Amino acid sequence: MIKRISVLLLSLALALPAAIPLPAAAPAIGPTRPAGTASGVAWLLARQDAGGGWTNVAGLTARDTAVVVEALAALGQTGGLERGAAWLAGREPAPTDLLARAVRALQAAGRADADLEAALAARQRNDWGWGFAAASFS
Repeated sequence: MIKRISVLLLSLALALPAAIPLPAAAPAIGPTRPAGTASGVAWLLARQDAGGGWTNVAGLTARDTAVVVEALAALGQTGGLERGAAWLAGREPAPTDLLARAVRALQAAGRADADLEAALAARQRNDWGWGFAAASFS
């Protein structure tokens, strides 16, 4: 009896993968973009402010601009990217999180900023962590 159950379970285990359809491949990002990408980019570009930044939440323009610049760079989109990167490069955000986001976005856009990178590195503490701001504990 146990042998029959083992054979039955083994047969099921071998047959099930062939009976279950595989999920469709995720849409590629690059030369062929997912549907809606163009309208999403247009929506973002229409919301860029005159100074080159983006603001979704007051006081978090550095965060919002970094996110948009990184997204535009990932999509190979040049419109708005340069003005957004210039906005980021012209500031050193006080919170370490926002500074790290700016450094990452500028690197993604091919506009690494050695001064901002040095400012971020200088905030690292002896315990290898980073505090909220330059004088904060980690």
